[in-house]
Amino acid sequence: MRRGPLALLAAIVALAQGDNMTLSTPKLVLNNVPFACTLSLPALSPHGDAWPATLFVVVQVKTRHLGAFAVSTMFRSHTLGNLTVASSGLHTLYLEVVDGNGTSMGAAVTTVPSVPGFLSLLPPLLTVVVAVLCKQVLLAFVLGVWLGCVFLHAFNPLVALLRVFDTYLSHALDYRNGHAQVVTFCFLLGGLIGIVQKGGGAHGLASLVASLPATRGQALVAILTLTGLVFFDDHAAILIVGTTFSRPAQDVGVSKAKLALLIHGVSACWVSLVPISSWVGVQVGYLQGEPSLSGDAFGWFLASWPHRYFPLLWLCFLGLTVATGRDFGPMLQHERAAQRRKSRHSLSTDSETFSPLAMGLASPSVLPASALAPTIPVSSQRWYNAVLPFAAVGIGTCLGLYWDGSAHGDTSWRTVFASANSFNALIAGALAGCIVAAVLLIRQQLLTLRGILTAWLAGVAENTLSPVLVLLLAWALGHVLLDLQAAAYLAPALGSTLPPRLLPSVVTVLSFGLSVATGSAFGAMGILFPLALPLAATLSPGDTDLLTQCVGAIVGSSVFGNVLSPIADDTLLTCMATGLNVHTHVRTTLPYAAIVGSVSLFLGALPVGYGVYGPTEALGLSVSACFCLLILLGRPVVDTRCIVTDATPLLASS
Repeated sequence: MRRGPLALLAAIVALAQGDNMTLSTPKLVLNNVPFACTLSLPALSPHGDAWPATLFVVVQVKTRHLGAFAVSTMFRSHTLGNLTVASSGLHTLYLEVVDGNGTSMGAAVTTVPSVPGFLSLLPPLLTVVVAVLCKQVLLAFVLGVWLGCVFLHAFNPLVALLRVFDTYLSHALDYRNGHAQVVTFCFLLGGLIGIVQKGGGAHGLASLVASLPATRGQALVAILTLTGLVFFDDHAAILIVGTTFSRPAQDVGVSKAKLALLIHGVSACWVSLVPISSWVGVQVGYLQGEPSLSGDAFGWFLASWPHRYFPLLWLCFLGLTVATGRDFGPMLQHERAAQRRKSRHSLSTDSETFSPLAMGLASPSVLPASALAPTIPVSSQRWYNAVLPFAAVGIGTCLGLYWDGSAHGDTSWRTVFASANSFNALIAGALAGCIVAAVLLIRQQLLTLRGILTAWLAGVAENTLSPVLVLLLAWALGHVLLDLQAAAYLAPALGSTLPPRLLPSVVTVLSFGLSVATGSAFGAMGILFPLALPLAATLSPGDTDLLTQCVGAIVGSSVFGNVLSPIADDTLLTCMATGLNVHTHVRTTLPYAAIVGSVSLFLGALPVGYGVYGPTEALGLSVSACFCLLILLGRPVVDTRCIVTDATPLLASS
């Protein structure tokens, strides 16, 4: 129904007289991109009596008709969708409500700014560019959020800078959206890791495992086992296992390159999969902040596990190289060189040695003494001071899930765990672990209460502070992109060219590239989650399977950069702990990562996305393919001839 200017004027006068009818719009709309507004009706009509059963709503911008709607007064709030504006600028929306006879029942007026749609993609693009060029993920996220705020606040850069901190970062810590629980869990778990490291438990576990191997094969199995046992933090696993096995591995003929490959690959991938680690809080935190996901964020985290093809295949592939005793490419050269050095009882060649100056670092002392390095005697570094606290985390989490879920009345296990608040349980488990670790160390007189508190704070600072800051800024960027309606712009633009079932594969490739370029899995996740998940929900509404695949693709494929990127923290720590040159480490890892990444894409994400088979079949076929490729391309490391030129010609370096 179209109303003339006089009717609109009368409606505005009626509004001024206090109808209390409100119209809520997005903070910003995009040119020619559909948006929705919300009409809220007062309890009674302007005449003080009940509303008619049906009302008719007309929305206009000046004289341009945007939409007409029939609404039922059984509901006080009504969403009016599929509205569009064609030009940029500040638009005044006029909304008039009339009854069935055409009599005006009230009006609402509001303003909404509009900008070209492509601007909504500039904040994440700026984040990527700054992260790649400056190698500063935190700065990249701050600038990305700031640019989004510039668009949202009339292109005022100073106001936008204030909104970054007083609105979006503050909202990221709002307890009502569950973010505060995520941060609490991260801090508790980071503190627990600090106590375990300072108390010598992790080093005691390392010494126990390192004392077992006597042959090359046993050493490789011990390296894999110990790295898997230090599952709570990738940095801790790399430093502990790397420094523990650096010399013993060479004594039994394992090269530094192989040691670095195993501890780096297992630590990064295993920690990303284990539900009790320094990664889980950040990963679940990203899911907690996504409006596209309904239900429990930890449930989405677990559901995505079978779709994390790269880390699962990477762990299997490393295990296959150990089980078969085969390698190829540059790694085979280094392994056979280690065999020759073992026979001559000589030291490593200079080409393998870690060089801080070659990395562009100013000082050779690039591995500062950690505040968490144990100061207690080696004889008092006991393995169970690491095992028991983390066992308490697992037991406490399970008991917390049951206790929280059973409060709803039904005591069946399925109902209890489905209705439990997973973050309450995780917090309870992490707290139980901290208490057990503290009691153990105090009773053994290894640390005082003051020392435990100091170790807890140092653990938070070293293990979780930086990831939590990235997480907070990623939440803020996601909120900005939601206000900018980036997904609403992307969906129509890609809908005609991007089939929904291809989206997990596209996300996999983007995760590979972004994580390598930024050197940060968390940074890649923070950029992709706010874009990919709303896009998936828009391209295929209600498709939880597609959302699960996208979650698995982002969380799993982002680990690729932590394994391969020369600027990743894990890469640098691995080279420091093993004494290997960064270039050598990346060069020996690249052929393996390229094969596993390709298999995870073409036998995992792509066919599963199109429904050719499920994730279980994908993992089985992918592992089989990796095994066949290893047999085809690889050569036995232990060769009586030890001829370096026997390396696989296809992948051997020149």
